[in-house]
Amino acid sequence: LSGQMSTRVTARDSRGNWSPVPSDQLVWEARSCGRDIVASVIKNNSATLVRLNRQGRVLEVMTTGPHDFSPSCSANGESLFYVSFDSVTFNGDIKRCGPDGCRVLLEGGGGAPAVSPDGRRLAFLYLGNKGVVVRWMSANGGGVHDVAETETMCAPLWSSNRTLWISRRRGQKPMWTEVDVDTGRPTGKAAPGLRDCTSGENDPASPASPDVRVTVERKTQLR
Repeated sequence: LSGQMSTRVTARDSRGNWSPVPSDQLVWEARSCGRDIVASVIKNNSATLVRLNRQGRVLEVMTTGPHDFSPSCSANGESLFYVSFDSVTFNGDIKRCGPDGCRVLLEGGGGAPAVSPDGRRLAFLYLGNKGVVVRWMSANGGGVHDVAETETMCAPLWSSNRTLWISRRRGQKPMWTEVDVDTGRPTGKAAPGLRDCTSGENDPASPASPDVRVTVERKTQLR
C-alpha cells in the first residue's frame, strides 16, 4: 500500500468569492493574517510557519520549526500565536510573536490557539490528566481559566468577544455548542459537526466560517 497526499488552499475575498491560492508546498493549515495568509508548511518532516500573500507568494518565513502548527493571527495581523511541539516529548508550547519578537505564553500541554476578535483573549485546548479541556488566557499571558471539557480535538472558535464554539460529543457524533467563556454555560446555540479533528484536519462543518480553507486530498494504491 502506497499513498500520496496533496493540499489545496482557497481564500475568500471581500465580495465573498472563493479563489485558489497557488502553492507548490504542502500546506497543512492556513489562516488569515491581516491582508495576508499565515500557513503551516510541511517539508522534509519539518513544519514551519510562513506568511503568504493572496497570490501564494512567500513573503516571510516566520518560524524555524521543526514542528510548528495551529497559527492564529490578531485581526490587524501584527500578533501571531501558534503551537511549537517538542521533537522528543511532543508537548506543545503556545507562543506569541509580534514586533518585539517571540516568547512562550504557555509551556506544555497547549494546542489549537484562537485569538478573540478584539485581540484580548486567547482560547486553546489543554491536554491534562482529566482529558482535553478548553481554556482561555490573556493574549499577553498570565492566568488560565477553564471553560469546558471537550471530547474532540477540534480547535475552539470565537463567535464574539465573549462566546466560543466548542466541539462536544453527543453519542457517537460531534456537536458544536456555543458557550459563554466566563461562565462556561451554553448559550443555547448548537450545530452538528462532521469530524472530531483527531486526524489533525479541521471540521468542515464548523459554524465559524473561515476566510481561508485547506483541503487535504489523499490518493492510495494497493499493489
